[in-house]
Amino acid sequence: MTSIFLFSPMEQFRIVPISFFQFLGFDLSLTNASVTLIIFFLGSIISLLIILNPKDNSFYAVPYGPQTILEAVLSGAKQIVQKNLNFKYYEHSVLPLVFCLALFLVTLNIGGTIPMNMALTAQISVVGTLTMSIFFGIIAFGINHRRLTFFRTFYSPGTVPLVGMLLVPIEILAYCFKPISVFCRLFSNMMSGHAILKVIVGALAAMPLTNCGGFYASLTVSFFTSMIVPLFVLEFMVGIIQAYVFVVIICLFIKDTMGHYNRH
Repeated sequence: MTSIFLFSPMEQFRIVPISFFQFLGFDLSLTNASVTLIIFFLGSIISLLIILNPKDNSFYAVPYGPQTILEAVLSGAKQIVQKNLNFKYYEHSVLPLVFCLALFLVTLNIGGTIPMNMALTAQISVVGTLTMSIFFGIIAFGINHRRLTFFRTFYSPGTVPLVGMLLVPIEILAYCFKPISVFCRLFSNMMSGHAILKVIVGALAAMPLTNCGGFYASLTVSFFTSMIVPLFVLEFMVGIIQAYVFVVIICLFIKDTMGHYNRH
């Protein structure tokens, strides 16, 4: 009996080692995920070199072509920072982080919708490493600037001690669960969307292998074919929205980390 699907919908998320390499007990093997990330990196560098002015290797004063995409991402990142952060002192240091993070996530999310390409943001290891590194970096940034006043994030001055004993554990728990929530949101949305696309495409590819034929088979193939393009467009939009949500939550986390420092 022929299987309906050519492959499992979850097979596309497998990390397969291409070459094995270990150094000082660490596994530094080259995998399909790392190859995809290298391809994205080289493609970004080549795209950047293409849009630069060949005379002085700088951006054009009047954006055109692909440079307008960078300008749009930069403008969006600046609006996100100004809208979600209530202080301007750290805007010059937060804006580059938000811009690079937004551009990186948009590139990976949209690049993952390309057929036969790997969705890196649907990998737990990739999204988890990115999220943990950013959040621990923000915490280190807050401790370095606020010193002991960093703990005012969990205990506001003037709070009744008895109430503070109850609120501090809750605030610490909520503070620690923010990276977990943003990690699960990005990972689950991207993985579910790509799995649905794989199911539709797999069913369409397996259709000629079935024994059915005639009018009903034609209707089934037409139905699945008509669903592919809207699903790809939907996944394209979901990638942009998830990048926006991720960046907004990062800004809110920075606001919680540095907000009390600017008020007291």
